[in-house]
Amino acid sequence: VSEFTTADHSEIFSSNKERATVDGRFFIIYIAEQLEVSRPYIKRFFKLHGFDITYRMINYSLKATKKRLKKDKYLKERLNEIINTYKIEEHE
Repeated sequence: VSEFTTADHSEIFSSNKERATVDGRFFIIYIAEQLEVSRPYIKRFFKLHGFDITYRMINYSLKATKKRLKKDKYLKERLNEIINTYKIEEHE
């Protein structure tokens, strides 16, 4: 995700509110949901990386990302590529 958004790993898990950084967090949450990762685990994952996220933030990011994907076909394709890569690896 950091390669896709131009925000590096440390920025994504910081309190930085630049667009690329916020997008990185939103996309990680969206991808996790598509891979059927539970919300408590998403919360714990972010906490382990130093970012304390709330369930409200998770819900908001999912809603915002889904809305954005309706308008941005390229973004949808890119995220689906990432999701499909993990689904393929999961079954190997």
